[in-house]
Amino acid sequence: MKVRTTLHLDIETAQKLDAEAHSRGLSRTQFVILLAHQLMYHNKMHAFKLKTTKYQNRNQHVKWKNVHISLDVMNYSFMIEMRCLYRFSVSALIAMALHTYLDHQNKTTSSKKLPPPLDNYHFSGRLLVFKKIGMSISWKLYWNLPKKLQRIIP
Repeated sequence: MKVRTTLHLDIETAQKLDAEAHSRGLSRTQFVILLAHQLMYHNKMHAFKLKTTKYQNRNQHVKWKNVHISLDVMNYSFMIEMRCLYRFSVSALIAMALHTYLDHQNKTTSSKKLPPPLDNYHFSGRLLVFKKIGMSISWKLYWNLPKKLQRIIP
């Protein structure tokens, strides 16, 4: 089942997204998924801060574009969880990931390709473990199942 959703990007970022996806022979959706997984894998942003969700900076002089993508349920859930944990809109996260990636590419001239994914799902399994401690609950969320599950599940 596919979930159709929309990213709200400034027109320049939307054009860069499509151009970079096209240069790699990927669809827009495939490239967005790759960016999201790269962002999660490489970037240790300030998750779980007590703050409201941040959106992209609004600028009345910039034109905005709705960019449509169609995600499978696993990747849709992954992006929603990223939004909840990092407290940024999915559009802001993807714009951040694209600009970070392009900045990195401008600094290095050796290769313009992302490392090839091992399979369709960089984070193929999810596990949510909770532990009640008095009046508190401790949650652990795993993207990708650890190799030694017995260490985390008694």
